[in-house]
Amino acid sequence: ANTRSVYLSVQRGYEKHCALQNLAAWPASRQSVISWLTSRLLGDSNQKAVKPDTALTDLAALRAYHTDNFLDDTLFDSKHLRRLIDGARRLSPTKARVRKIISRETVKELSTSIATLPSQPSLMTTKLRNDLNFATACRVAFAGFLRVGEFTYKKILPLI
Repeated sequence: ANTRSVYLSVQRGYEKHCALQNLAAWPASRQSVISWLTSRLLGDSNQKAVKPDTALTDLAALRAYHTDNFLDDTLFDSKHLRRLIDGARRLSPTKARVRKIISRETVKELSTSIATLPSQPSLMTTKLRNDLNFATACRVAFAGFLRVGEFTYKKILPLI
């Protein structure tokens, strides 16, 4: 979806929220934006909670409406809105994914199905073909991340 269609969807959601809260939607007021933003960050009966980065994008959509319609947009520079988002970020921090190192053993494990390839490519099942493509991609990625010294020479251990 393009930016305009995403922004339009956010703006319509904001208007719906304001209608349910009996608040004027445009121009956006501090009360209406804070009410809408907290419901976006915490979730409510109409929608699940969004991540803080999504809420920032949503605020940009409301600001864009103000800009497009020559309305004052200084409300969106409010430190209060930023603090709401920062608080939500502290309540639900993003989890750093632990990434496993692609070792030689990992590549061997991913490539186990290659040893049983049929001699005729036309006899390969779709699953086997997908396994082969995946294993090949892993090997290429593994080789691509190697430093030249890791495959051009072996480290000689000093004699004791």
